[in-house]
Amino acid sequence: MRRAYLTIALGLAAIVAWGFWQTYFGPLLSGWPNRPWFIHMHAAVFSGWLVLLVAQASLASSGRLPLHRRVGQIGMGYGTLVLCVGLFVSVAAPALRVRAGQLPIDRAALVVLYNLTDMLLFGAFFTAQWSVEPSPTCTNG
Repeated sequence: MRRAYLTIALGLAAIVAWGFWQTYFGPLLSGWPNRPWFIHMHAAVFSGWLVLLVAQASLASSGRLPLHRRVGQIGMGYGTLVLCVGLFVSVAAPALRVRAGQLPIDRAALVVLYNLTDMLLFGAFFTAQWSVEPSPTCTNG
């Protein structure tokens, strides 16, 4: 069980890299893709969130729980940034596509609704974790 969270975190990072390779990460390696500034900011912040997830899972699985908890304090602030950027991009990206004529406004409204629902769920789970106290007798095994 000790390595399960690390395996899951690495799997999530691989899925994100694979899923965005063709449209973002691949073009990024071959030159700066023509994207609005907020898309690059979104990619950087959310990639950092995945790096933090893998780091936290690595620390916990290796038994370095005090450091895991200290890094978790940083993660609480970083998660707030993730939520703010996610809310902004949830509205700005579909609006930009409507303005460019790439997306009809009725479909863009559905995209915004989906995105905001996603961010609402993230925000709810993220806020709920603030109230969870680690068990002093917790063992990682």
